[in-house]
Order: sequence, then structure tokens, then C-alpha cells
Amino acid sequence: MKKVILKCLILIVPLAVVILFFEYNLRTMDNSYKIKTNNLETKLRNIEVINIGSSHANNAIVPDIIWPGKSYNLANSAQDFYYDFKLLEKYVDKMPNLKLVIIPVSYHSFEYRISNGFEPWRAYYYSVYCGINSDSLLIRSDIRNYSAFALWEPLKAVGYAMEGFKGEPVQLDEYGFMRVPPDSVEVIEKKINITTGKARVEEQHRFMKKDNVVYNEKILDKIMLLLKERQITPVFVTVPTYHTYYDNLQENKLSEMHKLISGYCSTYKVKYYDYYKDARFNITDFSNNDHLNMDGAKKFSKIIRKDIIEKLVIN
Repeated sequence: MKKVILKCLILIVPLAVVILFFEYNLRTMDNSYKIKTNNLETKLRNIEVINIGSSHANNAIVPDIIWPGKSYNLANSAQDFYYDFKLLEKYVDKMPNLKLVIIPVSYHSFEYRISNGFEPWRAYYYSVYCGINSDSLLIRSDIRNYSAFALWEPLKAVGYAMEGFKGEPVQLDEYGFMRVPPDSVEVIEKKINITTGKARVEEQHRFMKKDNVVYNEKILDKIMLLLKERQITPVFVTVPTYHTYYDNLQENKLSEMHKLISGYCSTYKVKYYDYYKDARFNITDFSNNDHLNMDGAKKFSKIIRKDIIEKLVIN
């Protein structure tokens, strides 16, 4: 019996060591989720303004412009209201000087959830790298929710090991802004046009679900109460998009979005700044039909500073 146990240990121990080696290194490997939260944790006591939101805000709000050294961009690709709330819940009491939270709302926001959308795998990254579990019991039961080795899969993990666990290149600055360099005019015109704009809206419609609206309303209520209880001011913002995108939106869905926001503004006395169709932005300010590039982000951030920060924070 002892020999059997010994043989099992000889097989199991080296395997466990290898898995632990990968698990540790994959968890420390750079990616936007890890970088966003790690950088924030080094600046918590200085932050007075923070924004949450999806990629629309991730690429559009430049902390160094809106309130240098005192603001942070906590948005991320496809981030929904649930993760906005959980991130705020995790960090709000560690930011004693926080005065304002910018809550971006896009065309898809009320009808979208990561857990039943087109990229549910993002939930595993929030769990492994941010310590935030999914709102889906099915996702929570998946091993990828707890293991970076399972998340990245063995073959990819070996590839990253051969590269020294450097991870994917992420163009984030230290305050969370995702830098997207502008393209040449020729490239822009191929990426941003009526055809691609229509396709982009159709893509969003495929993962928008009416059933998500009530759920997201409840999450937004939690965000409002979380901030109001701490006397932190929330504001709603809609980031600029190009006409090739917003010309294809369904008016009934857009009207419903504005109606929902109006309800929150009335109930919680919140201001809403809508830049969706802002004529100050032209095609060279965008990286695609509905995302700003670095030039557009700088322009937009100057507007936010003037319209919001200087009126509500700097006094």
C-alpha cells in the first residue's frame, strides 16, 4: 500500500508543481483587467473622479486631461452595469476623496449583460484577475472562473511561458486610459462608412436582449444608492459616435434608453450629458463607427472637463 501511495505521489507532486507554476505566472501576466485594478490600487487615496463603463468610455476619457493625478478610467471592453457596480462596491470605501463618478450609458447598455451576451468568457477574467464573481451561477460553476491555467488553456499557457509570461500588449496609461492611435485617412474611410456602420449596429442588436432591462435597472439603482449614501455625485454621460453608426440606430430603442436615463435623473437628481450626435466630432476623431481614437478622446476629455469637472468638482 505504501508503495502505491509513493508511486502516486511521484506522479502527482511534479504535476501539481507544474500547474502551480503556470497558475502563479498566468495570474501575474499583464492584461487589461489586472493592469486596471492594480494601477488603481496604488492611487486610491488620491482619486476624486472615476469613470466606469464599456469600451466607449475606455477609449474616450483621458484622466490626465479631465483631472490630472486625481481621476481614473475604470472602464473596460464590453463591461456591463453589473461589473461597474461590483468594481465600485469593491473600491469606493477605499477612495476617501472620491467626489464624482461618471457613468457612461450607450445604446446597448440597458439590454446587455456579459453573462448572457456574445462574450461570456470575459466573466472569467473578472473573477481571476479582479476577484469579482459573475452574476451567473452557470459561469460560477466553471473551473475557468477560479483557475488562470484553465482559463488560458494548456497550449496557450505553454506559449506564454515560452515568451516569459509577458502577456498581450495593452496600450493603457497608468490612469486606465486605453490609447488608440489615429489611422490614416485612407484606412479610416475603409473602416468608417455606411456599410460598416450598419453592420456594427446589427452586431449589437444580436446580443441586446429586452429581458436584461429590468435586471440592469436594479443594478443601476444599487449604484445610485451606493454613491448617494456616501455623498458622491453620479453623472450620466453618452460618448460621441459617428453618424454612420447613429444613423442606423432603432429610434424606439434609443428613445427607451433616454426615457430610462431621464427616470434616474428625476429620481436621484442626477445630471445627464448626451454627446452621442455631437457635431464637433468628425471622422478623423474615430477609430471605428462608434469609438473615439486618441485625438477624439483628447477633444472629448477637454469638453468633459469644461462641462462637468469644472462645474461639479473644481470649485
